[in-house]
Amino acid sequence: MSVALYLISIIAIANFLLSISILLKKEKNWEKLIFSFLLLSISIWSIGILGFFYEYLILYRDIWIKITHIFGLIISFLFFLFVSYYKTPILKNKIIYFILFIPTLFFSYYLLFSNKIIGRAIRIEYEIGYWYLIYASYIIINFLLGFLVLILKIIKSDIIIDKKTL
Repeated sequence: MSVALYLISIIAIANFLLSISILLKKEKNWEKLIFSFLLLSISIWSIGILGFFYEYLILYRDIWIKITHIFGLIISFLFFLFVSYYKTPILKNKIIYFILFIPTLFFSYYLLFSNKIIGRAIRIEYEIGYWYLIYASYIIINFLLGFLVLILKIIKSDIIIDKKTL
């Protein structure tokens, strides 16, 4: 196994342990739950990468690449959700967050049950379907919106940085 796969294994284990430690705490709120699920998704995504590149699991590469893509999609949405909900939610109605989650469910379904986004895995490569660009755009939009919300929250925050401490 290469050094990269060892590092990915460490990342998967660390994120899993962090996620479980957050879930086991007595005080729970939406922010902590979302962050815990984000860490858990990163862990599963990392395990999917390991499964895809691990040479003894060659028969299951189609499954591993689907897991990797589904959890990459979930990570992008959970990042946006966490950033937009942290401290002060940007959207007051939780139903809107669910509506924003619908494309994630849609793409997850098509990743699992069709070849429109990704196709068969051939060695350590896989076929890209004609919906892949739309799928990738959705992930990029989730991350860009998350970073935009984060930047706006930083700009609007009441934190004043003392220039003397810099």
